[in-house]
Amino acid sequence: MSYLRIFDEEAEYGQAADRNDDTEEKKVKDTEVAEIYKLTDFPEEKLPKKSKSKEWVVEVPFWFKKTKDVVGRHSTPIDGLKLHPVLMKNLKAEGYREWFPIQMDIIPAILRAGMEERDIAVCNPTGSGKTVSIVMAVIQQLLMSSKPKQALLVTPSRDLSLQTYSTCRRMAAHIPIMIKVNEMTPSEDLNAIAEGEEGDPMMMMTTTMKKRQIEDLTNKQNKKKIIGGIDIFTIAGLVNYLKCNANANNNINYDIIVLDEMDRIVQDCEYSRINIADLWTQVCKSNKRTMKIALSATIDFNAKNIALLQLKNPIYLGTYDTTYRYEIPYQIKQFKMFSKNKANRRNLLLGLLEKMKHRKIICFVRTLSDVEKITNRIKETIEPLTYGVSKILSDRKRARILQKFRDNELRILVLTDNVSRGLDLPDLDTVFNFHTPTSIETYLHRIGRTARGFVPENRVCIAITFLEQSQDATFEEMISVAKNAKLTLLTKDMELP
Repeated sequence: MSYLRIFDEEAEYGQAADRNDDTEEKKVKDTEVAEIYKLTDFPEEKLPKKSKSKEWVVEVPFWFKKTKDVVGRHSTPIDGLKLHPVLMKNLKAEGYREWFPIQMDIIPAILRAGMEERDIAVCNPTGSGKTVSIVMAVIQQLLMSSKPKQALLVTPSRDLSLQTYSTCRRMAAHIPIMIKVNEMTPSEDLNAIAEGEEGDPMMMMTTTMKKRQIEDLTNKQNKKKIIGGIDIFTIAGLVNYLKCNANANNNINYDIIVLDEMDRIVQDCEYSRINIADLWTQVCKSNKRTMKIALSATIDFNAKNIALLQLKNPIYLGTYDTTYRYEIPYQIKQFKMFSKNKANRRNLLLGLLEKMKHRKIICFVRTLSDVEKITNRIKETIEPLTYGVSKILSDRKRARILQKFRDNELRILVLTDNVSRGLDLPDLDTVFNFHTPTSIETYLHRIGRTARGFVPENRVCIAITFLEQSQDATFEEMISVAKNAKLTLLTKDMELP
């Protein structure tokens, strides 16, 4: 069975069943679309774990289950998709020679959804090229439009926002598109919003106005006609930005909204008491249709949470069956290693690092104090070029450290989960879970920092998780809902691949 499938029940929603028919397609009635989000209409689906003693039960929208296979695992030459010549030139300049499997479906699906007034939902393993393909499809949409369009990209963290901004700038080189990152100050985060605090509106407005003045001046000098814009926000930054613009009586209208790591965004909104429906109302103030694109490697199958996104007759590209909830990249070799206590775990980590002097490594820990302690211990005994990355560092400093790691100036990083989502670190081949992940989603996003993109045959990607023997059964059961979750017991004397 193919691991990517697409839902396409056009006849059920009154759309043209024959794509070759030139007659105008019927529009979906609002009353029919509303039926999608009634929880009573969602049949209950039982998804068994490998364990016979328990089952996990989840209500899912019908479009998750009515699917058909569309692709396999094979790559396609870059000329297999016909995009704008400048965009193709930028892709080749960045070294792209082949499309990932998911990219061959996402880009045409988004272009098609824009014409049919439908939304997109994507669930695919980490490192499969989801974000890049979304960015390319959005830019292609802006290039195809006869009128300037605005796109909004929402991410769960500042690091991912900056990474997405960099991707957009590279993909849109020599294309007259305004790309902005409107961020909150480092001291403002979701906790501040949860407690009812707000950022400094004057600071926010001043920063935004300065950015726009500089960009307007630059584009005027270049004498280029702006074909659209892309704004990149964290969810907290978006809330603050909307408040600032509400005070200034500015209208905000986005034609495309992208939710990167949508499950994390929904969780953050719930934690911070942010009403997603109100956000949609504020960013889509006109009567025109706004296309939503939701993507994640661990999409939330809960019908109630999905309904919050208000997806309209979505095209679904992703993994869903009655056996596995998620999928782990098959290139990752997964190991578990038993430890007696924290001190023993630290000694085991140092012993393994001593054997891996030619590998690029990241180590996930639970707390900020652990970042400092583990980093200092590794620096003293194993590798001086080791840095810890956490949210207490400024955006600029975190970006510098991550860039040094990408440029092979650093070999080992110690991280918390706050900076794990969506982080793209090329050539990373080893991930340590110093503290045992408490959820399957955390486990997938941690080990998903390796085996990203096309992995060379001579490169071995490893994920090692430390756990106590009493945690073994629970941990095995937790990850059993993911395809390719095969753990090998690692001992001190065992040779790593």
